[in-house]
Amino acid sequence: MEFSRASRAIMHMSPKWAVNLCAHPGQPFDRAEFTIPAQAPYVYFSLLGGEGGRAVTRAFTREELGI
Repeated sequence: MEFSRASRAIMHMSPKWAVNLCAHPGQPFDRAEFTIPAQAPYVYFSLLGGEGGRAVTRAFTREELGI
């Protein structure tokens, strides 16, 4: 996925499980690649900015993502 500069990208899955990608201090990033496990029926994503901002997507089913 691609996004504006973030200090952290998180993929949230069901059942209650998450994968976090964190930037090195002072080096925000603008893209992340996640592998969605077969046992996750849906996922959604959170982004945290260096200034404390946060963005959250809606949940996507495996069907919507074409997997």
